[in-house]
Amino acid sequence: MKRSYYSNSISKFIQESEPSILGKLNSHYKLQNLILAQTNAWKEQIKILKNLLTEYKTGQL
Repeated sequence: MKRSYYSNSISKFIQESEPSILGKLNSHYKLQNLILAQTNAWKEQIKILKNLLTEYKTGQL
């Protein structure tokens, strides 16, 4: 059983576009259940993680 909505190596996460990451996260929700506030929160979290993880060459999200 998969326990996360998104998983990737740190290096691939940093290279992957925000729309692609959001698409993977959003695909696990029925449209009527996805709140705009949640999508906006994910956008900010992606930006923060990309900035913080740029110095790491290995690892997994």
